[in-house]
Amino acid sequence: MLKRRSQLFEFLFVATDLLVVSLAWCFSYWLRFQDNILPQVFPPEKGIPPFRHYFSMLFFIWLIWAFVFRRMGLYKPMRAVRRRREIWMLINANALAMLLFIS
Repeated sequence: MLKRRSQLFEFLFVATDLLVVSLAWCFSYWLRFQDNILPQVFPPEKGIPPFRHYFSMLFFIWLIWAFVFRRMGLYKPMRAVRRRREIWMLINANALAMLLFIS
């Protein structure tokens, strides 16, 4: 019973993380290309890409972030872990995911 519920909570955590990553990805498109301030400061040299091209990258982003977060142990129970340690683990996992995504 507890094992089944833990799997449900892990699924919810993964889904929530992927939703947040998706929102951040879409917000970055808006901030880079649709906002009034940033495109004026750093104009896109090659034009504005269609949103569907940007959106098509989400699948790869989901794979990278889900893989890295799971491998770094972020979905295991951390009752005894201090908040500072948990934040450090999150920073490391996001940095590794960004590195994999850029490469």
